[in-house]
Amino acid sequence: MTNYEVKKETLRATQPFCIIKNGKPLRLTKKPKGHLIKDINKKLYKVDDELEGEFDLSNFKEKFKQLYPEAYDVYEGDRGKKFDEWILNVIFTLKECPIYTIFIKVN
Repeated sequence: MTNYEVKKETLRATQPFCIIKNGKPLRLTKKPKGHLIKDINKKLYKVDDELEGEFDLSNFKEKFKQLYPEAYDVYEGDRGKKFDEWILNVIFTLKECPIYTIFIKVN
């Protein structure tokens, strides 16, 4: 669960009590946009460079989790079911040569 989702659930739980802060009712701010972790693309490229051979998503995720556990947890929680798709998008769209064969195991 991301920080924003925690705030959202907290607000929902406090609404029946009409809690006021600084003379105003509590409200939810906008969800932050952009990268959650600074230089995440560079970190993903470093992981990709350390892996040898053909790209394998499961090996990439293991190496990513090993090298950057905090970033892995943040983005896995934020992206949810689209985490794998996000990794593939970042890796393959920003490389010099975008022609790759992708094999993904469907569980």
